[in-house]
Amino acid sequence: MRKLYKIVYALLVIGVIAFVVMSLYCCRYINYMADDYSYMLANREIQEGNPTLSYMHVELWSAWSTYLHWQGVWFTNVLIYLLFGLQIYGLKVFQLLCCVFDFLFFLSMFFVVYEIAARFRIKGKSLWFWGLTAGIIWGGLNTVSPAEELYWIDVVFSYTVPLFCGLFGIGLYLRFLRKGCKLSMAGAAALGFLGSGGPLIGTAFFCATYLLLTLLDWSSRGKLDFRRILPFLFTLAGALLNAMAPGNFERHDAEIGEGYALTYVLKETLIMTGLRYRGLVTIGFLGGVCILFFALVFASKESVFQTKWNPAYFWFWNVFTVYIMIFPFELAYQLDGYLSDRVGYEVDLAAGALTVLCTIYTAQWLRNRLTLNKKALFTNKGSKKRGFLVGLGVLALVLNFALADWQSAMIPNQVRELASGNCRELYKQIGEIYAEIENSPEEDVVITDELPRSRVLKELDVRTYADYWANGALAKYYGKKTVSFEKAEY
Repeated sequence: MRKLYKIVYALLVIGVIAFVVMSLYCCRYINYMADDYSYMLANREIQEGNPTLSYMHVELWSAWSTYLHWQGVWFTNVLIYLLFGLQIYGLKVFQLLCCVFDFLFFLSMFFVVYEIAARFRIKGKSLWFWGLTAGIIWGGLNTVSPAEELYWIDVVFSYTVPLFCGLFGIGLYLRFLRKGCKLSMAGAAALGFLGSGGPLIGTAFFCATYLLLTLLDWSSRGKLDFRRILPFLFTLAGALLNAMAPGNFERHDAEIGEGYALTYVLKETLIMTGLRYRGLVTIGFLGGVCILFFALVFASKESVFQTKWNPAYFWFWNVFTVYIMIFPFELAYQLDGYLSDRVGYEVDLAAGALTVLCTIYTAQWLRNRLTLNKKALFTNKGSKKRGFLVGLGVLALVLNFALADWQSAMIPNQVRELASGNCRELYKQIGEIYAEIENSPEEDVVITDELPRSRVLKELDVRTYADYWANGALAKYYGKKTVSFEKAEY
């Protein structure tokens, strides 16, 4: 048994590290795309038009203008304008920044998992840490392409950075509630405030999670301590500053107008929420992962951790959190069943992670209740029954692997594209297309090369009609009148 433990432990560690290394390695194939050119153009024009102003002054003024007239993501606005000013140092700097930010995202996720294991005093914490991390990766990061969240410069700056800030904040809040460290409290408050200044999808997740931790702490202590709710209050303040920005309303009126009735939006959000969970089971491996975790915890000879609250509360909070993450995007864009990859990536991560955690808690809660009744399953005589349950959990995971849509699952796709050299070829071809546009003597450039395709990296977004906004940004950046693509099919 000890030998089996070591083998499982080694496989979990190697698997998680291999996934992270593979994901970070793909950053070397990042290229400029769509909005990247828009922001680089904006930076260039702002700096050229205000030669007497300092770089910081110009970029912050631009972020403030965007807050007033376009969108309220105040932290994202500052990041975008400041970081895209680094274009003078070339693409390699952006690739390095994306690699660093993606690494911090994974690190923040691991930190939260570690603190959850420590907060609940889980026995065998090290094995559970790697097991939970692997389960969340396979269950929550396997359904949506990482092309935007990890490998599109604009989205890494605007989505991934606020995401890891908020996740680190959640980890620090858990540590503060566990140890009472004032420095952790200050860090949780500051990072929660910054994270809530990003896209509203992350803002909703951070506010819901901070509120849940606050309520659980209040319930455990039996009294409300103002100092212990400060991180939530700061996170809420950042969210209000984001949601109430004049630019949100101005943009909504310009692009959507009156939109749909609120009841319709609420109903569509509920449908979208259900579709996300279904995708996690049919495309990813969330079903098998959860069944295996349930079997492992429920059939454990000793209690893994103590349970105090009814798991129904956590299941409700799980669905509620995913629902409010999708709601602002449905309200603003009328999605009609579609979520962009950058939004879907964060929704599925939250839904997958919360479902795994709820499953583990439910299994332990049931086990603890049955132990009080001295059921035979948890005595020495029940060892065969426990082994049978674990075997069923392993079988469920194997069946999930066998029945899952491997063509759509993202981790297998990432392995295939790296192994086949498709990522490298995509990067090379896009670079050649950009060079062709830049060096063309024509003012109206028509791309005739076949656009490369990828499920992992961001594809080149150039349309057949020259007045498409991404075509226009590309043309203006390279000093051309128009850029269009002759063979694209959209």
